[in-house]
Amino acid sequence: REKRRKHTNNKLNFFILTPILFFYILENNRFPKIKQVEYSVNYDNILIKIMKKNIVLKIAYAGQYFFGSQKQRDFYTVQGELERRLSGFLGEKIQTTFASRTDRGVHAVGNYASFSTESNIPAEKIYRLNRSLKHIRIRKVFTSSDDFSARHSARGKIYMYQIYTKKAKNPFIEDYFWHTGVTPDTELIKNSMEQFIGEHDFQAFSKKRDERENTVRTIYSIKMVTGSNTIRFFIRGNSFLYNQIRFMLYSLNEIGRRRLPPDYISYMLKNGSDSNRRLTGKALPGGLFLVNVFYNEPLNFIREEKNEQQDFSA
Repeated sequence: REKRRKHTNNKLNFFILTPILFFYILENNRFPKIKQVEYSVNYDNILIKIMKKNIVLKIAYAGQYFFGSQKQRDFYTVQGELERRLSGFLGEKIQTTFASRTDRGVHAVGNYASFSTESNIPAEKIYRLNRSLKHIRIRKVFTSSDDFSARHSARGKIYMYQIYTKKAKNPFIEDYFWHTGVTPDTELIKNSMEQFIGEHDFQAFSKKRDERENTVRTIYSIKMVTGSNTIRFFIRGNSFLYNQIRFMLYSLNEIGRRRLPPDYISYMLKNGSDSNRRLTGKALPGGLFLVNVFYNEPLNFIREEKNEQQDFSA
Protein backbone atom coordinates (compact mmCIF):
# COMPACT_ATOMS: atom_id res chain seq x y z
CA ARG A 1 0.00 0.00 0.00
CA GLU A 2 2.85 2.41 0.83
CA LYS A 3 4.50 1.85 -2.56
CA ARG A 4 1.21 2.34 -4.38
CA ARG A 5 0.59 5.58 -2.49
CA LYS A 6 4.06 6.96 -3.37
CA HIS A 7 3.59 6.02 -7.04
CA THR A 8 0.25 7.83 -7.13
CA ASN A 9 1.73 10.93 -5.51
CA ASN A 10 4.56 11.00 -8.08
CA LYS A 11 2.04 10.96 -10.93
CA LEU A 12 0.09 13.81 -9.32
CA ASN A 13 3.25 15.83 -8.78
CA PHE A 14 4.25 15.38 -12.46
CA PHE A 15 0.88 16.43 -13.88
CA ILE A 16 0.53 19.37 -11.46
CA LEU A 17 4.06 20.74 -11.30
CA THR A 18 4.96 20.44 -15.01
CA PRO A 19 2.40 23.01 -16.26
CA ILE A 20 3.31 25.37 -13.38
CA LEU A 21 7.02 25.16 -14.27
CA PHE A 22 6.26 25.73 -17.97
CA PHE A 23 4.24 28.89 -17.34
CA TYR A 24 6.87 30.18 -14.93
CA ILE A 25 9.61 29.84 -17.56
CA LEU A 26 7.39 31.38 -20.21
CA GLU A 27 6.51 34.32 -17.95
CA ASN A 28 10.09 35.07 -17.00
CA ASN A 29 11.54 34.43 -20.46
CA ARG A 30 14.03 31.90 -19.13
CA PHE A 31 14.08 29.37 -21.95
CA PRO A 32 17.53 27.92 -22.45
CA LYS A 33 19.33 29.53 -25.41
CA ILE A 34 19.76 27.34 -28.45
CA LYS A 35 23.28 27.49 -29.80
CA GLN A 36 23.32 28.17 -33.54
CA VAL A 37 25.81 26.08 -35.46
CA GLU A 38 27.07 27.36 -38.79
CA TYR A 39 28.05 24.80 -41.35
CA SER A 40 28.94 24.65 -45.04
CA VAL A 41 28.89 21.86 -47.60
CA ASN A 42 32.03 21.01 -49.53
CA TYR A 43 30.65 19.57 -52.72
CA ASP A 44 34.06 18.29 -53.76
CA ASN A 45 33.90 15.77 -50.93
CA ILE A 46 30.41 14.48 -51.64
CA LEU A 47 30.62 10.76 -52.22
CA ILE A 48 28.00 10.80 -54.95
CA LYS A 49 29.76 12.41 -57.88
CA ILE A 50 28.48 13.14 -61.33
CA MET A 51 30.45 10.85 -63.61
CA LYS A 52 31.65 12.39 -66.88
CA LYS A 53 31.86 10.21 -69.94
CA ASN A 54 34.31 10.70 -72.77
CA ILE A 55 32.64 9.76 -76.05
CA VAL A 56 34.38 9.23 -79.40
CA LEU A 57 32.50 9.18 -82.70
CA LYS A 58 33.78 7.92 -86.03
CA ILE A 59 32.00 10.01 -88.65
CA ALA A 60 31.70 10.36 -92.41
CA TYR A 61 30.53 13.41 -94.33
CA ALA A 62 30.20 14.84 -97.82
CA GLY A 63 32.44 17.90 -97.87
CA GLN A 64 30.77 19.75 -100.73
CA TYR A 65 27.88 20.73 -98.44
CA PHE A 66 30.03 22.38 -95.76
CA PHE A 67 32.42 25.31 -95.36
CA GLY A 68 35.02 22.90 -94.01
CA SER A 69 34.94 20.76 -90.90
CA GLN A 70 36.08 23.34 -88.33
CA LYS A 71 33.39 25.39 -86.60
CA GLN A 72 33.07 28.95 -87.93
CA ARG A 73 30.65 31.64 -86.96
CA ASP A 74 27.82 32.19 -89.47
CA PHE A 75 28.96 29.26 -91.64
CA TYR A 76 27.54 25.77 -92.03
CA THR A 77 30.35 23.42 -90.94
CA VAL A 78 30.61 19.77 -89.94
CA GLN A 79 31.72 20.52 -86.39
CA GLY A 80 29.11 23.22 -85.89
CA GLU A 81 26.26 21.03 -87.12
CA LEU A 82 27.39 18.00 -85.13
CA GLU A 83 27.72 20.02 -81.91
CA ARG A 84 24.32 21.57 -82.41
CA ARG A 85 22.68 18.16 -82.82
CA LEU A 86 24.59 16.60 -79.92
CA SER A 87 23.75 19.49 -77.58
CA GLY A 88 20.04 19.17 -78.34
CA PHE A 89 20.07 15.39 -77.95
CA LEU A 90 22.07 15.26 -74.70
CA GLY A 91 20.51 18.37 -73.13
CA GLU A 92 23.81 20.20 -72.51
CA LYS A 93 26.32 22.28 -74.43
CA ILE A 94 28.73 19.96 -76.22
CA GLN A 95 32.16 20.96 -77.52
CA THR A 96 33.94 18.49 -79.78
CA THR A 97 37.55 17.96 -80.80
CA PHE A 98 38.10 16.66 -84.33
CA ALA A 99 41.00 14.41 -85.28
CA SER A 100 41.57 16.34 -88.50
CA ARG A 101 40.39 19.65 -89.92
CA THR A 102 39.32 19.37 -93.54
CA ASP A 103 38.82 22.19 -96.03
CA ARG A 104 35.64 23.08 -97.84
CA GLY A 105 34.86 20.37 -100.36
CA VAL A 106 37.09 17.72 -98.72
CA HIS A 107 35.28 14.54 -97.65
CA ALA A 108 35.75 12.09 -94.81
CA VAL A 109 35.09 8.38 -94.55
CA GLY A 110 36.66 8.06 -91.10
CA ASN A 111 37.21 11.29 -89.20
CA TYR A 112 36.93 11.17 -85.39
CA ALA A 113 35.31 13.54 -82.89
CA SER A 114 35.70 13.32 -79.11
CA PHE A 115 33.76 15.12 -76.37
CA SER A 116 32.83 14.89 -72.68
CA THR A 117 29.30 14.71 -71.35
CA GLU A 118 27.52 14.43 -68.00
CA SER A 119 24.31 13.19 -69.60
CA ASN A 120 22.73 9.98 -68.31
CA ILE A 121 21.72 9.02 -71.85
CA PRO A 122 23.56 5.81 -72.80
CA ALA A 123 26.33 6.34 -75.32
CA GLU A 124 24.90 3.83 -77.79
CA LYS A 125 21.75 5.92 -78.18
CA ILE A 126 23.76 8.77 -79.71
CA TYR A 127 23.59 6.66 -82.85
CA ARG A 128 19.95 7.76 -83.18
CA LEU A 129 21.16 11.14 -84.41
CA ASN A 130 21.65 9.52 -87.82
CA ARG A 131 17.89 9.83 -88.31
CA SER A 132 18.11 13.62 -88.45
CA LEU A 133 21.69 14.37 -89.54
CA LYS A 134 22.11 15.53 -93.14
CA HIS A 135 25.30 14.88 -95.11
CA ILE A 136 26.92 13.54 -91.89
CA ARG A 137 26.89 9.93 -90.75
CA ILE A 138 27.91 8.53 -87.35
CA ARG A 139 29.56 5.24 -88.24
CA LYS A 140 30.83 4.07 -84.86
CA VAL A 141 30.47 5.06 -81.20
CA PHE A 142 33.22 4.51 -78.60
CA THR A 143 34.03 5.47 -75.03
CA SER A 144 37.57 6.31 -73.98
CA SER A 145 39.72 7.44 -71.07
CA ASP A 146 39.30 10.98 -69.75
CA ASP A 147 42.61 12.19 -71.20
CA PHE A 148 41.92 10.94 -74.72
CA SER A 149 41.73 13.57 -77.47
CA ALA A 150 40.72 12.76 -81.03
CA ARG A 151 43.32 15.23 -82.26
CA HIS A 152 46.26 15.00 -79.87
CA SER A 153 46.08 11.22 -79.36
CA ALA A 154 46.26 10.50 -83.11
CA ARG A 155 49.35 8.62 -84.28
CA GLY A 156 48.70 8.41 -88.00
CA LYS A 157 46.25 9.13 -90.81
CA ILE A 158 45.46 7.73 -94.21
CA TYR A 159 44.03 9.80 -97.07
CA MET A 160 42.72 8.85 -100.47
CA TYR A 161 42.79 11.06 -103.55
CA GLN A 162 40.78 10.35 -106.72
CA ILE A 163 41.46 11.57 -110.27
CA TYR A 164 39.02 11.18 -113.16
CA THR A 165 40.85 11.10 -116.47
CA LYS A 166 38.07 10.74 -119.05
CA LYS A 167 37.75 13.76 -121.33
CA ALA A 168 33.98 14.06 -120.94
CA LYS A 169 32.83 15.25 -117.52
CA ASN A 170 30.54 13.12 -115.40
CA PRO A 171 28.18 15.37 -113.39
CA PHE A 172 27.31 12.55 -110.98
CA ILE A 173 30.86 12.17 -109.65
CA GLU A 174 32.41 15.60 -110.19
CA ASP A 175 32.14 16.46 -106.46
CA TYR A 176 34.24 13.42 -105.57
CA PHE A 177 37.00 13.47 -108.21
CA TRP A 178 39.51 15.86 -109.66
CA HIS A 179 38.58 15.84 -113.33
CA THR A 180 41.76 16.30 -115.38
CA GLY A 181 40.48 14.96 -118.72
CA VAL A 182 43.93 13.56 -119.51
CA THR A 183 45.42 10.15 -118.74
CA PRO A 184 48.95 10.66 -117.33
CA ASP A 185 51.89 8.29 -117.61
CA THR A 186 51.27 6.13 -114.53
CA GLU A 187 54.74 4.54 -114.70
CA LEU A 188 56.35 7.96 -114.38
CA ILE A 189 54.06 8.73 -111.43
CA LYS A 190 54.79 5.39 -109.74
CA ASN A 191 58.54 5.90 -109.94
CA SER A 192 58.34 9.51 -108.77
CA MET A 193 55.98 9.11 -105.82
CA GLU A 194 58.52 6.93 -103.99
CA GLN A 195 60.52 10.13 -103.41
CA PHE A 196 57.90 11.19 -100.85
CA ILE A 197 58.46 8.12 -98.65
CA GLY A 198 60.25 8.80 -95.36
CA GLU A 199 60.84 11.82 -93.13
CA HIS A 200 61.18 15.11 -95.02
CA ASP A 201 60.65 18.82 -94.67
CA PHE A 202 57.43 19.35 -96.61
CA GLN A 203 57.47 23.13 -96.50
CA ALA A 204 57.52 23.21 -100.30
CA PHE A 205 54.38 21.08 -100.41
CA SER A 206 52.23 23.02 -97.99
CA LYS A 207 50.67 26.36 -97.31
CA LYS A 208 52.07 27.52 -93.99
CA ARG A 209 49.59 29.16 -91.65
CA ASP A 210 52.12 29.78 -88.88
CA GLU A 211 55.81 30.59 -89.39
CA ARG A 212 56.62 28.75 -86.16
CA GLU A 213 55.05 25.50 -87.39
CA ASN A 214 57.32 22.49 -87.72
CA THR A 215 57.07 21.35 -91.35
CA VAL A 216 58.84 18.00 -90.97
CA ARG A 217 56.51 15.07 -91.59
CA THR A 218 56.86 11.32 -92.23
CA ILE A 219 55.16 9.49 -95.11
CA TYR A 220 54.90 5.76 -94.41
CA SER A 221 53.46 4.58 -97.72
CA ILE A 222 51.91 5.69 -101.02
CA LYS A 223 49.90 3.33 -103.18
CA MET A 224 48.39 3.99 -106.60
CA VAL A 225 45.38 2.03 -107.91
CA THR A 226 44.29 2.52 -111.52
CA GLY A 227 40.83 1.77 -112.86
CA SER A 228 38.59 2.61 -115.79
CA ASN A 229 39.27 6.33 -116.30
CA THR A 230 40.21 6.68 -112.62
CA ILE A 231 43.40 6.84 -110.57
CA ARG A 232 43.32 6.52 -106.78
CA PHE A 233 46.17 7.32 -104.42
CA PHE A 234 46.36 6.10 -100.80
CA ILE A 235 48.79 8.08 -98.66
CA ARG A 236 49.60 7.15 -95.08
CA GLY A 237 51.65 9.32 -92.73
CA ASN A 238 52.07 10.41 -89.13
CA SER A 239 50.38 13.77 -89.84
CA PHE A 240 49.97 16.24 -92.68
CA LEU A 241 50.44 19.95 -93.23
CA TYR A 242 47.79 22.30 -94.54
CA ASN A 243 47.04 21.40 -98.20
CA GLN A 244 50.03 19.05 -98.24
CA ILE A 245 48.37 16.17 -100.07
CA ARG A 246 46.77 18.44 -102.66
CA PHE A 247 50.18 19.96 -103.48
CA MET A 248 51.74 16.49 -103.63
CA LEU A 249 49.09 15.12 -105.99
CA TYR A 250 49.28 18.13 -108.29
CA SER A 251 53.02 17.61 -108.65
CA LEU A 252 52.59 13.89 -109.37
CA ASN A 253 49.98 14.58 -112.01
CA GLU A 254 52.22 17.19 -113.68
CA ILE A 255 55.09 14.70 -113.74
CA GLY A 256 52.79 12.11 -115.31
CA ARG A 257 51.84 14.64 -117.99
CA ARG A 258 55.56 15.41 -118.53
CA ARG A 259 55.18 19.02 -117.50
CA LEU A 260 57.65 18.56 -114.65
CA PRO A 261 60.88 16.50 -114.56
CA PRO A 262 60.84 13.18 -112.65
CA ASP A 263 63.33 14.49 -110.04
CA TYR A 264 61.19 17.56 -109.26
CA ILE A 265 59.95 16.11 -105.98
CA SER A 266 63.35 15.26 -104.53
CA TYR A 267 64.67 18.67 -105.59
CA MET A 268 61.79 20.49 -103.89
CA LEU A 269 62.12 18.43 -100.72
CA LYS A 270 65.77 19.47 -100.46
CA ASN A 271 65.44 23.09 -101.61
CA GLY A 272 61.83 23.89 -100.82
CA SER A 273 62.72 26.13 -97.89
CA ASP A 274 64.25 28.62 -100.33
CA SER A 275 61.95 31.67 -100.32
CA ASN A 276 62.38 32.03 -104.08
CA ARG A 277 60.82 28.68 -104.80
CA ARG A 278 57.18 28.72 -105.85
CA LEU A 279 54.81 25.77 -106.21
CA THR A 280 53.08 25.15 -109.50
CA GLY A 281 49.62 24.57 -108.01
CA LYS A 282 47.46 22.21 -105.99
CA ALA A 283 44.81 19.63 -106.79
CA LEU A 284 41.13 20.40 -106.28
CA PRO A 285 39.58 19.56 -102.87
CA GLY A 286 36.77 17.34 -104.17
CA GLY A 287 39.02 14.35 -104.83
CA LEU A 288 40.40 14.21 -101.29
CA PHE A 289 39.03 11.85 -98.61
CA LEU A 290 40.17 11.34 -95.03
CA VAL A 291 39.91 7.55 -94.81
CA ASN A 292 40.97 6.75 -91.26
CA VAL A 293 42.86 7.93 -88.17
CA PHE A 294 45.03 5.61 -86.08
CA TYR A 295 45.50 5.59 -82.31
CA ASN A 296 47.74 3.67 -79.92
CA GLU A 297 45.17 3.85 -77.15
CA PRO A 298 42.39 1.27 -77.50
CA LEU A 299 38.85 2.64 -77.73
CA ASN A 300 35.94 0.87 -76.05
CA PHE A 301 33.62 -0.08 -78.87
CA ILE A 302 29.92 0.63 -78.22
CA ARG A 303 28.07 0.46 -81.50
CA GLU A 304 28.62 0.60 -85.26
CA GLU A 305 26.50 1.07 -88.33
CA LYS A 306 24.81 -2.11 -89.53
CA ASN A 307 26.19 -3.50 -92.79
CA GLU A 308 28.95 -0.92 -92.65
CA GLN A 309 31.07 -0.91 -95.77
CA GLN A 310 34.75 -1.57 -95.39
CA ASP A 311 37.04 1.44 -95.24
CA PHE A 312 38.88 2.52 -98.39
CA SER A 313 42.17 1.21 -97.05
CA ALA A 314 45.12 0.55 -99.26
